[in-house]
Amino acid sequence: MAASAFLQGGDLTKTQQALQEALRVGVWSETALVPLRRLLASPRWEALPPSLLLALAEQAERKQWSEEALALFEWLSERSDFDRAPYALLRVAELCWRQGERERALHALHRFWFRYADLAWRPLAEQLASQFRMAVSRPQTGKP
Repeated sequence: MAASAFLQGGDLTKTQQALQEALRVGVWSETALVPLRRLLASPRWEALPPSLLLALAEQAERKQWSEEALALFEWLSERSDFDRAPYALLRVAELCWRQGERERALHALHRFWFRYADLAWRPLAEQLASQFRMAVSRPQTGKP
């Protein structure tokens, strides 16, 4: 909550410190979702360091706040100046797949191959592609 208040006040240093402390402590409850959403509603969060935003996205994903995690991962995946953008793009693919958005997941994976096929993240992309293929090729069980 403090980070959201600091961000609204325009104090990026205190916002960053509050977020780092929250991530370090690791005690996140459902009440933290409201300030996180407020934080993401403000365009100022984009001025925070990408590494901090990645940690925030991973925390949101752990708490199963998929919408918030996906918004952060997508934004980070488009940052050409962020060295972990390929990883963020793969996280987009994985989250979309888990949410049942197969077309969106495949699109993210294709973007990865187009942009980053030669990078160190390739094994993770191959693993995701393999999982996606296996899931698609599995016969559907259950009765109609």
